Amino acid sequence: MDFLLSGIENFARQSLATPGIALPAYFLAGLASAAFPCVYPLIPLTAAYMQKRSQAETGKRVRHPLVYWSGMVLSYLVLGTIASLSGGAFNLFMQSGAVILATGMLFLFLGYVMIDFHPLELEIAARWTNDLKGRSGILPTLGMGLLSGLIASACVAPALTFMLIFIAEHSAGSGFSAGSILYGSALSGAFGLGIGLPFFLAGILGSRLPGSGFWMNLIKWAFAIIIFIFSFSQLQKGFLTVGFHPFETKNILAGIGLILASTLLGLQPAHLEDRPRLTRFTFALLFLLLGAAAIWRGFQPPVSTPGIEQTESIGPLVFHRDAEEARAESLRLQRPLFIDFYADWCANCKEFSAMMETDKDLQTALKKVVLLKVYDTDEDFKNFRTRHRELTIGLPFFLLLDRDGRTLWKSQSLSEIPELMRTIHRESL
Repeated sequence: MDFLLSGIENFARQSLATPGIALPAYFLAGLASAAFPCVYPLIPLTAAYMQKRSQAETGKRVRHPLVYWSGMVLSYLVLGTIASLSGGAFNLFMQSGAVILATGMLFLFLGYVMIDFHPLELEIAARWTNDLKGRSGILPTLGMGLLSGLIASACVAPALTFMLIFIAEHSAGSGFSAGSILYGSALSGAFGLGIGLPFFLAGILGSRLPGSGFWMNLIKWAFAIIIFIFSFSQLQKGFLTVGFHPFETKNILAGIGLILASTLLGLQPAHLEDRPRLTRFTFALLFLLLGAAAIWRGFQPPVSTPGIEQTESIGPLVFHRDAEEARAESLRLQRPLFIDFYADWCANCKEFSAMMETDKDLQTALKKVVLLKVYDTDEDFKNFRTRHRELTIGLPFFLLLDRDGRTLWKSQSLSEIPELMRTIHRESL
């Protein structure tokens, strides 16, 4: 269950570190988004208009479609740049459990938007686009492309928002360098290139497009499933962050899932115009039940929580749970300090714990260093987060410090654990 909820989220974050994977993925996501039922029918209409403009300018058949495509790309470049520049504020904001829960509910709603239960429209941009159609020249064509990109962004808002969040987080973790901001802009621009490519090709070739059909719904539902998985991942993380027990959290998520399944499978009205009302009723019911549960839980007697244990054992390994004690031990033994930052909602954190229980080579390496485990709910976690930007992005995060507190190695990827082992062996010589 945990792996299912966080697998896509972890892959999306980790793939950003490899532009050769992330840029084509964003381009393909944009290309697939052009097949959404609310975008696809616009392609032949726009293409016919572009061809009329091109015919008025002899020998310049490519000019207007290319400028229109550039306008669409520009709209997404702007969105990506804004996401990159606001990443730090976004990530600090997202450390709150209440905000994480609100984000999860937002993505539940966006999932309903994706499957046409509740429309999102930019009426002002649509009116401006119609005004520009009557004007001649290149600039109106550029403006039409820009506004069309914004209109399409409302249609594909769930998928686009999903990706912009990861752009913001990656920019914050990279320290807001010029390179990270340009990279975020390039990612969103790649999405714009993808969604605008069919408009450009149809504007030049004028060829007939495949008819609308079941294949478009497959693409739409594929995006919706990804968004629903991410929303449940956020809800799980949020409930754990605000202090719910993992067992309580799983029961709550199961209840939410059953309510959503009832609307998707058995309660949906036959007429599309009735679905927004159903969507509002569904979410009103969810908020009512969650509010009642919160009030009921608030009247329960407080549960005394035991203090943090001094140590925690994982297989043959013993981790300190207090940062000052671990640093003192590192100095006394003249050994490096390895820190495992952990959270109950982090699937890869749990996978690393499983590795430490079974991997003999990893155990041999970690026995040569002082071990410290820091939970996301510990006070020490807040202190480390001010010094290590990676912790503003998410977990897992692994850190190896020398006896003087200098960083020897750090990573957020399990695939780099072999490099950790090699670093420990070098320091032990």
